[in-house]
Amino acid sequence: MYSDMEERIKRRLALSKPVSFIRQRQYADTITEYFQACFPQRRTEVLTGGEQHGSSISVQVLYPLPQEPFYVVHTVRLLAATASAPACELWLLLPSTWPFQQAGLIHLQEPAAWPLRLLGKLGEQVRAHRISLANGVSVPYCQAPEGAAGERAPAGVIMAQISGDLAAVKEKNHIVAELFMPVLVYKEEWELMKDMGTDALLESVIACNQGSFQLQLHRPNVADMEFILQ
Repeated sequence: MYSDMEERIKRRLALSKPVSFIRQRQYADTITEYFQACFPQRRTEVLTGGEQHGSSISVQVLYPLPQEPFYVVHTVRLLAATASAPACELWLLLPSTWPFQQAGLIHLQEPAAWPLRLLGKLGEQVRAHRISLANGVSVPYCQAPEGAAGERAPAGVIMAQISGDLAAVKEKNHIVAELFMPVLVYKEEWELMKDMGTDALLESVIACNQGSFQLQLHRPNVADMEFILQ
């Protein structure tokens, strides 16, 4: 499934204007327009966080299409570039059936929007603790995401950097920002990490999710799927 989407993105980027056409625009515009080029013809909306949402980080939502029934959500201005590392942004895929109150109108404060708030809170946590993001880096939650509480509340995330055009926002041969997808990990799975390692656990989580990177509300738990670990 994901390889097909990646091929479509490659074709779109080849046909679209190069990212350099917005060189004089702000960094935020570069990020939002790059995602819009990867996932064109979608209605988009930028939601700005605030004190009531626990984060000042904004996210862009790209709404589903009939032929691509999933939301794309990414942060804007998460981690600025430093002398030794490029900027970083986080992104997620949500199925079109995600239980928002209104499919065409998302509010950050609604309970079902916790994945969007999670991106912002993860960003704040990464900033505060100066965590260097890379593929396979695990980040425990300081606090379980509000709205995702319960017996199977996630304990943290493993950062996944997808290969191809969604590994980074590029301008010619220059990396503007690296892109990381936080893959949610249950408490029982988190406890397996010290024995399995992050790479093996990440592969098992994706396998339990039928090979999809979309966030699912009730995916199977790796700890309950022993055959995955063999």
